[in-house]
Amino acid sequence: MWLAINPIMTPPPADDRSFATRAIRGEEIWMSRPTSDPALTALSLAGSTALVSALAAAWRRSPLWAATGTATSMIVTLLAWDRYGRIWEASRSGR
Repeated sequence: MWLAINPIMTPPPADDRSFATRAIRGEEIWMSRPTSDPALTALSLAGSTALVSALAAAWRRSPLWAATGTATSMIVTLLAWDRYGRIWEASRSGR
């Protein structure tokens, strides 16, 4: 049901000035050729590892390690978004 409602509730952005918009559009480009940037694969693995570590720490009720894993995962996500944004910008400039 969400797949039917999502395009109505969240129409395409009017421009690409937003950091998140550029990241998502860059991710779409990267997904068509995921081996083109090995660093993004490494970031994905690092982020997943951090998130699994955070979940394990939460399960063990270790708030410090859960928070550390969550923060690390978010930092890695933002680094990946930056890289996706650069892919989008490079595609716009024809590189």
